[in-house]
Amino acid sequence: MPHRHQSDVHGVALNHDGSQAISVEKRGTIRIWDPRDGKETARFDAGQGTVYATTYSPVTNKLATAGVDGTVKVWNVLDQSLNRKIVAHDGGVQSIAFDGTGELLISGGRDDSAVCIWDAGSGKSIYKWKNHDATIRAVAIDLKGRYAASGDDNGRLFLQDLRTGRLARALGGHDAPIFGVAFSPTEPRLASVGHDKCLRLWDTDSGKQLMVMQSEFEMNSVVFDPDGRRIATGSASGPIEVWETAPITPELAESRRIIAGVRDGAGGLPAE
Repeated sequence: MPHRHQSDVHGVALNHDGSQAISVEKRGTIRIWDPRDGKETARFDAGQGTVYATTYSPVTNKLATAGVDGTVKVWNVLDQSLNRKIVAHDGGVQSIAFDGTGELLISGGRDDSAVCIWDAGSGKSIYKWKNHDATIRAVAIDLKGRYAASGDDNGRLFLQDLRTGRLARALGGHDAPIFGVAFSPTEPRLASVGHDKCLRLWDTDSGKQLMVMQSEFEMNSVVFDPDGRRIATGSASGPIEVWETAPITPELAESRRIIAGVRDGAGGLPAE
């Protein structure tokens, strides 16, 4: 049975074993749900004013929230205790994500346009990058811990090398705000979506754009399935769309040359 929130929901997440669901309201209320019966089991306030984003650790019961007050907070969901408060940005924190180990956090600034890497346990700053000149709407770290991706309101998309701390790639293609980025769990691939109504697939090793998939809707979110063969995208005004992406071979690319934006299992246009 659906439950009504008291303000806009700015983030939802499942924990690492699927036993808990989290929803975070715009005004900062965090609700914990049992996904098996839909019952609310606990709620607490993040104390950050407006909360822009949330992320769940992939391996622990840790939840991180990003606030308008410039802080990132790390919570233990089991007892709703605050583990760490990080003063992260000058201005609001617009986007946040854990790495695959749950040991690192990446955050993107709303006002300072910075991208930061943090030790989630100690709150120590590891890297801070200032390549962007607009609000950072989307951030992610790949499962191998090699690259960090960030996309902004000007359509700029960057890959940072986490081994060296240097810029690895500037990926050009979007001409509107980027709202979602996601790394493939199986291949060196990055997916990005935005308000240009395009899903773009990139090779992170070469920086080559592999495919462009056109939607009818401005897209706000993106995620790979566990085997990396499909991508789901979401928008504020349209359906959830599912796109087939693998295997990417010359034969497949040729067969899909005229297919663009067909939902539920179809591919897209190969990049020129």
